[in-house]
Amino acid sequence: MSNLTTPASVQKLQTALHDKAKEAPNFRFYALYDKVYRKDVLAFAYECCKANGGAAGVDAERSRTSRHTARSDGWTNWRKS
Repeated sequence: MSNLTTPASVQKLQTALHDKAKEAPNFRFYALYDKVYRKDVLAFAYECCKANGGAAGVDAERSRTSRHTARSDGWTNWRKS
């Protein structure tokens, strides 16, 4: 995965969330879905998963999405839009 460069928009989000967490350690990020489900964040996450062959990450969970499943649930169409 070292050959993937994090997009600037994703880096900006990461920095903003990091800064908020450091500034207010007791703040609870209850509503991050709107941030996590952004197209740029999901596209980068998908590319990271694809680059490591779906191997388990820090959460020890493997990617279970096959190309067939991705096509059938509209992922391919979503990525093109």
